[in-house]
Amino acid sequence: MSHPANLIRKPKRSELVLLGNDELLRTFVSRIHDAVYEVPRRLDETVVRVVDSAVNMFLTALRNDVVTADGVTHDSFPRNDPYMVFANQGKDLLATLKRHGLVAYGGLTTNVQRLRGAGPRVNGAPPFKLEHVLFLDIDFEESKQ
Repeated sequence: MSHPANLIRKPKRSELVLLGNDELLRTFVSRIHDAVYEVPRRLDETVVRVVDSAVNMFLTALRNDVVTADGVTHDSFPRNDPYMVFANQGKDLLATLKRHGLVAYGGLTTNVQRLRGAGPRVNGAPPFKLEHVLFLDIDFEESKQ
């Protein structure tokens, strides 16, 4: 299979939680490697760019969660608290959505990536990498269920 991620289905809206504040985002942050989002098709392109920027700022803070030991910087996973509490990126993301009349439903999903090259692997291990991903289903506020 050339794209193993095609085996993973995205969560349904009924499996997601409405993100009313950043509390759940802070909980998810300790468990995820990445975040993906979807917006309604009828959303204005200008607002799509604003949403993309807000999600990217959230991801930048997520990726900057690192540990420095002996002068070398390492990714921290699982993440160390306070899970961006001081960066306020989750609050900023949700505030940006609210300013544009949007809400986010969030949940965890999985991403599968094919490993490239002959990097270190245990004998017999599949050539895939599994990542936990935050899935954000962004919708108009009036569409809340």
